Amino acid sequence: MSRPRRFLLLAGSGILVAASLALALAAMPIGSSDPNTSTYGYLKLFNEVVALIRNSYVESVSENELVKGAYDGLLAALDGESEYVTAAQYRSLKASPSRDEGETGVFLTRREGILFVAAILPGSDAQEKGLRLGDQVRRIGDRNGRELNLSEAEQALRGPVGSRISIAVSRREEPRREDLELTRRRIALPPPRLDPPQQGVAIVRLPTFGPGSSKALSGILDRLSKEKAGRAIFDLRGNAWGETSEAVRAASLLVGEGVVFKIRDRQGAEHEIKGTGPRKPWSGNLLLLTDPGAAGAAEIFVAAVLDSGVATQAGEPTLGRGGEKEFIALANGDYLALTVRKYLSPSGKDWHGKGLTPSVPIPLDTSLPLKERAGDQLHKAVESLLDREAQPKAA
Repeated sequence: MSRPRRFLLLAGSGILVAASLALALAAMPIGSSDPNTSTYGYLKLFNEVVALIRNSYVESVSENELVKGAYDGLLAALDGESEYVTAAQYRSLKASPSRDEGETGVFLTRREGILFVAAILPGSDAQEKGLRLGDQVRRIGDRNGRELNLSEAEQALRGPVGSRISIAVSRREEPRREDLELTRRRIALPPPRLDPPQQGVAIVRLPTFGPGSSKALSGILDRLSKEKAGRAIFDLRGNAWGETSEAVRAASLLVGEGVVFKIRDRQGAEHEIKGTGPRKPWSGNLLLLTDPGAAGAAEIFVAAVLDSGVATQAGEPTLGRGGEKEFIALANGDYLALTVRKYLSPSGKDWHGKGLTPSVPIPLDTSLPLKERAGDQLHKAVESLLDREAQPKAA
């Protein structure tokens, strides 16, 4: 049996066993005296399964492989960001990036042990080579995608500027594998920009929340105010890059100096993050256009603006990257990267693992040619905004 095929079988078994164990432990009554529902009872059962696989499986299997599969399964039952990290991986993750480090422009997510492309950075080689949101990552370099945790995969995509990395993906709509070679580049995160209006609706593109994004957005809002623009769409599709601080400053332009988001820990303690400056005057109709590529800082921005009542969300749900990880040291020198805090909107809504769902759903029309889909979705968002505006008048 080939190594990749064998690994898939082992990992699949490990995930099933460990996920079942994790769910059972989570549901177990604390302090239970029943040996069949105690921690000891579940661990005894787990050890029995490991022993059966080790002694009865058709091929010889090392305990290291089985235990790693179990760790991965336990963490996969939590979310896509929690993971087991070896001591060597931890040192590499914590090392300061070199000055000549570049990136491919691929933002990844992990669901049920599988890596997917969640967003593509504008101006990257990944965009030029035609990588798409939703592509399943089969291989990075010489590593099978299922063998890589999220941190390993993200690290593998980074490297010296000008260097190359091969990546194999499967298309969501086309049952075939495509092999690409991506060149790592140093890419400045693009700021917000004002695109040509459509049917009298201002189109503001927010591709990232990189340095200077809030300042650029402030200038755009000033211009829209001078032009007395009464309708706008903020296009946040694919916005998965940038800093929380920039998102907070950008949201402050619309919500003012109140709470932008909250951070809640396991015990329920909350820490409020407030806006940084006075609110810009905006009284028109505003639509936030999102998709599964909107993640992290973008979700903080969306949640804050929605809670303020300034805007409506349209498009598709966001990715659901709304938590903070900590690396917790283990006795053997390795680490668990666990999500230990969640982000909340000012009203207390969380989105980690599920995303922010639009009140105006506008899915991509996959019957259209690929190059026309994003434009069609934006056009439908414009039509939706105009229709919503006309309804009160008609009434």
